[in-house]
Amino acid sequence: MFCKVKGFESLGAGKVIDQVGSACLVEYFSSPVEAKREVKRVPIGSILRYRLGANTRIYYLDSMTGHWLVGRVIEDTGYGVMVRFPDKMDASCDYADVFARCKRMIDDPVAYLAQGITETPQYAEARSHFLASYIRQRGAAWGISALLSAVIELEAHQIAVVRRVLSDPSQRYLLADEVGLGKTVEAGLIIRQAVLDDPRNHQILILVPNTLVSQWREELTRRFGLRDFLDDSVHVVAQEASVATINMLLTTATMLVVDEAHHVAGASSGQLTQLFDCLKAHAATIDRVLLLSATPVLRNETGFLRMLHLLDPVMYPLDDEDRFRDKIQHRQVLAESVAMLEPQQALFLDSILDELQAKLPDDERLHELIAQLRPILEGVPDENDPALIDAIGLLRAHLSETYRLHRRILRNRRKRIQLVTPDRVGATPIDVAERQLAYLESTIEAWRVGACETAVDANTNELAHFYWQLLSALLTHPDRIPDLCAERLDAIRQSATVAFPGEAAGLKDIASAVYPGAWITARLESLSGLISQCLTGRAKFVIFCSEPTVADAVYTALALRHAGAVVRHALLDDEEDNQASPAIQFTSQDKVRIIVCDRSAEEGLNLQGGSRLIVHFDLPIEPNRIEQRMGRVDRYGAGDPVKSFVLLDEGSRFQHYWYTLVASALGVFDRSISSLQYLAEAELPPLVYAVFAEGLDAITALTQRLGGPEGTVAKELKLIDQQDALDELMPLAEVDLGEIFDVDADWQSIRDATTDWANDALLFAKYTEARRATDPVPDPPFRFRYQIPGHGGPATLIALSGFLDDFLGALDYDHPQSTSHQPLSYPHCARRQTGVRNTSRLMRYGDEFIEALKTFSDLDDRGRSYAFWRHMRNDFSDQEPKFFFRFDFLIETSLGQAEAALAECEMKTATACAAMKRRGDALFPPIVDRIWVDEDGFEASADFVSRFLDLPYDKHGRDPRYVDTNLKTARLRALMDAAPDAFANWDVRCARMREAAMGKLLARPLLAEVKKAALARAHVEDEIRHAQLRTRIQSMSGGEALLERHQLASEQAINAGLYQGIHAPSVKVDVAGVVLLSASPYPLAGAN
Repeated sequence: MFCKVKGFESLGAGKVIDQVGSACLVEYFSSPVEAKREVKRVPIGSILRYRLGANTRIYYLDSMTGHWLVGRVIEDTGYGVMVRFPDKMDASCDYADVFARCKRMIDDPVAYLAQGITETPQYAEARSHFLASYIRQRGAAWGISALLSAVIELEAHQIAVVRRVLSDPSQRYLLADEVGLGKTVEAGLIIRQAVLDDPRNHQILILVPNTLVSQWREELTRRFGLRDFLDDSVHVVAQEASVATINMLLTTATMLVVDEAHHVAGASSGQLTQLFDCLKAHAATIDRVLLLSATPVLRNETGFLRMLHLLDPVMYPLDDEDRFRDKIQHRQVLAESVAMLEPQQALFLDSILDELQAKLPDDERLHELIAQLRPILEGVPDENDPALIDAIGLLRAHLSETYRLHRRILRNRRKRIQLVTPDRVGATPIDVAERQLAYLESTIEAWRVGACETAVDANTNELAHFYWQLLSALLTHPDRIPDLCAERLDAIRQSATVAFPGEAAGLKDIASAVYPGAWITARLESLSGLISQCLTGRAKFVIFCSEPTVADAVYTALALRHAGAVVRHALLDDEEDNQASPAIQFTSQDKVRIIVCDRSAEEGLNLQGGSRLIVHFDLPIEPNRIEQRMGRVDRYGAGDPVKSFVLLDEGSRFQHYWYTLVASALGVFDRSISSLQYLAEAELPPLVYAVFAEGLDAITALTQRLGGPEGTVAKELKLIDQQDALDELMPLAEVDLGEIFDVDADWQSIRDATTDWANDALLFAKYTEARRATDPVPDPPFRFRYQIPGHGGPATLIALSGFLDDFLGALDYDHPQSTSHQPLSYPHCARRQTGVRNTSRLMRYGDEFIEALKTFSDLDDRGRSYAFWRHMRNDFSDQEPKFFFRFDFLIETSLGQAEAALAECEMKTATACAAMKRRGDALFPPIVDRIWVDEDGFEASADFVSRFLDLPYDKHGRDPRYVDTNLKTARLRALMDAAPDAFANWDVRCARMREAAMGKLLARPLLAEVKKAALARAHVEDEIRHAQLRTRIQSMSGGEALLERHQLASEQAINAGLYQGIHAPSVKVDVAGVVLLSASPYPLAGAN
C-alpha cells in the first residue's frame, strides 16, 4: 500500500514493500531510470495509509517489453489501483506493480526522453512559457519573492530597504524611516518573505501598540496575503498584553517584529518595562529581529541604546550609556560637515572637503572619493551637473555606511523621497461665534491669581496641575470644566486637599460660567458652514475631536445633513470585519465623504490618498497628538497637499495663544514635527508651572523662544537633520530599478504565461465573479478553480490530495462556491493597479498559487520531455527524418561554496542560506537558455531554428508550411521498432546530445560576458563595503573592534564562496525534446 511517514512528510507518498518485526520498509520512487530506489526503515506506528487521488501520475513497468508506461489514477480502491493508460486503456493494477513519484525535483529530464517517456509538446510549450516568465521576474526582483507578489505600489526607497535586509545573512535591523514613508510596508514585505522562505515552520511575533493591532492585521491580510497564517503562525499582539502570553510566543518565535519600538525601549516603569526585559531575554536567540521606530537619537539616547541592545547586545551593552552618548557627540562634529554635502553648496565644498580629510585622515576610501570630486568643482560648477550629483551621492553614501550608529540602522528621509507623501500647506483658523469663553476664562484667571498669591511649595504642584486641567478642557471640551470643579470641591470638603482663601467661591464661579451645550452647538454651526463651502470635487473631510462624546455629537449632527456620506470611526475587535470598517469605507467608497474621529484614531489609522481636508474640531494641549492627527493623512500613499482647518472660539484668548504656539513656533501644520516629539515632551512639564505662575504670557514667551530662524525648534531640526544624514540610506539609482519596473509593467505577458500553463495545459477552470461598477476594464480578477473528474468540464491534471497539500495559503475556503472537491483560489489579476484597487492577489513570482504551480512543475514530468514528427510541406527537401534535439537550460549561481563558508563561520541558518540565494540572484540573475543541436551534436543556426524548429506545435496543420505529429510514448516506441537503426543506442545518444548542447552553452561568449560583469560588480560592491568596514574598525576599540573584524572576515569568506558560484554556475536541463524533421508525413499514421 501507499503511505506517508511521520517525520518524512516532505518526501510525499512512499510505498510499503516489506515488514520486519515492528518496522516497515518504505520505498520512495523518484524516477523510472534511478539505479537504486531510496528505502527507509520506519516504525509501524509512524505510517499513515495514503490513498492515491484521482489523476495521480502513475508509472508501470511492463514485464513483457521492459518498457515503462505512464498513466493516471482513476481510483485507489484500497486493494489496488484502477489506472487509465494512454488511448483510454484502463487496467486494474496491484500496488506492487505501480509507482508514484515522491516529492523530489526532476534533476534531469533527459533520462525520461532516453526511456521514451514523452508527453505532448503542448505541455512543454506552456510550461516553458511559464518558467521563462517566472525566471525573468525572479531575476528582476533580485530573488525577493515577496516583492512582486505583494499587493502594493512599488516604491524605490522601500525596495532599497527590503533588498538590504533580505540579502543579509543576519537579519537584525532597525527600520528608521521618517514618519509617513511606509515602514509598515517594508516590514510587511520582510514578514511575507519570512513566510515564503519557510511556509510550514515559521513562527512570527509582531508586537504593536494596542491601537495598531487592527491596522496591522488589515495590512497583512489585504496587502501581503497572510490571512491564512494570522493567529496560527503569524501573531499580531498588543504590547499591552500579558507579558506571560508574549513570553510564551517568544520561546518558539523565528522572527520578532516590534512596531513603535521606542515605546517599549523608552519605558522606565510599568508593564512596558517588563516587556522590554522579556524581549531582552529572548531577542539574541531569535533568527530575525525587526524594530520599527522613526524617533531621532537626540534627546532619546537611553531609549535608542536600548533598541540597539535588542539588535546587538554585545556591541551595545546597557551599562555603557556614557560611552554611547560620547559617540553621538563625536558624530555631531562629522554630521555638521556631511550636512553641507549638497550640490547646491558646490561653490563652498572645497573647505568642507578639507575639513572631512582633516577629521578622517585614515579613511582611504573617503580620500579616493574626494579626489574624484575635486576636478568637478573647478571653475563654476553647475549644481545640476549629473557628474557632480553622482560624485556627491557616492561620498555621502560612503560616509553614511561607514559612520552610522549601527550598520543595521536603515533610514529614509522625506527630503530625499519625492511624490510619496503629500505636503502640508498650513492651517486656516475658523472663528466660532461663541461668547461664553471670554467670561469663563476671566473666572479661571481670577482663580489662578488667587492661587498664586497664597501658593506654597507644598501645594504649588497640585494647583498648577489643576490649572493645566482647566486649560486642557478649555481647548477640547469646556463642558467638562464643571465636573473638574466639582471634583476639587469634593476633595476640599473631604480634607483631601487644602483650599486657598476664596477658592470654593471661585470654583463655583467657574462652573456657573459654563453653559452646557453652547460650545459644541456654536462649533457645529461653524463646521456645517465650512463643509458646505468646501465639500466639492474629490475633497473628503477628516474631522478630529478629542472626546468620544463630542465625536458622537458631531457625527449625529452631520449624518442628519449628509445622509450616507458620513461615518464614525471606532476601534475594531480582532474578530470584526476590517473590510466593513469605517476607515475602509472612507478610503474606498466615493460616496463616503466625511469621517468623524475621536482620539482613539490618532494612532494606527491610514486615511491618506486623494484630496483630504483635516478639521481640528478642538486643539489638544499635547502638540504630539496634533502631529499624530496629521500623520493619519500625511503618510505613504501620495495625495493632494494636506490643508487643515482649526475651529477657534472668538472669545478664547487661550485658544488663540495655543494655536499660535503650535502653528507658528512648532509649525505642525506646515511640516512633520515627529522628530521634535522629545523636544515637545521636554517643554511641556516646565510650561505647566510657568503658565500657572505667569498666565498666558508664559505661552507667548515659549512661542518666541521656540520660533523663528534662530529659535530652539530651528536649531533642534538642524541638529537632528545632521545626525540623520549620517544614518541615511541613499536611494537606489534608476538603472538598478529599471528591470523590476519594466517586468512588472509587462503584465499581459505574465498573465498569458500563467494562464497558458494553469488553465490551458493543466486545466484549471476560470471562475469569474460579477464585475463591480468600480472594477477597471482591463484585466478583471478571476479565481482558479480545481475541477475533479465527472463534475462538468475537463478535470484538472493534478491529484486533488496533492493539490490540497501543496497549494497552502492559495485557496479561499471561505468563498461560498469553494468546496473541498472544487476549491477556489483567491481572486487573481496581473495588472498591479487592478490588484491594489481591488486587493486581488497578483499573478507574480512569490504568489502562493504561482509558487505552488512552480513547485508542481518541478516535481511533475509533464512538459519536461517530448518528441514529435514535423512534416515540412515545403522549404525542406530531406525525405529521411533529421533529428534535432532541444535542451532548455536553467543557469543560476551555485551556492555550495557560499553555504560551506556560512557553515565554517557558524552562520549557516535557513535565513542565511535564503539571503545568499537572493544575493546570488541579484549579482547573477538566473537565465533560461535554449540550445538546438542536430544528430551529430552541431548547433543549429539561428536562421534554421527560426524557420523550422521554433515554430508553434501544430497537430492540425493550420499553418500551410507544416503539420506535427506528437510522438507520445507508444508512437515513439513503434517508430523505434520500425526503424531500429535510426534509434540505435538511444539512451546513450540522448546523453551525448545533452553534453554537446551543454558544451555549446558554456562556450557562448554572452554567458562569459554575463559572468564577468557579475563578478566585476560583486568585487566593486564588496571592495567598497570592506573598505567601509575597515574604516569603522579603525575608529573602534576593544570588543567592538573585535566583533567587526570577525564580521569582516566572515563576509570576505562568504563572498569568496559566492564568487566561485558565479564563476562556475549551476547548469541544469529543464526541458529535453527531439524533433524529427522531414519532408515526408509521419510514416506510421495507422499505429497507436
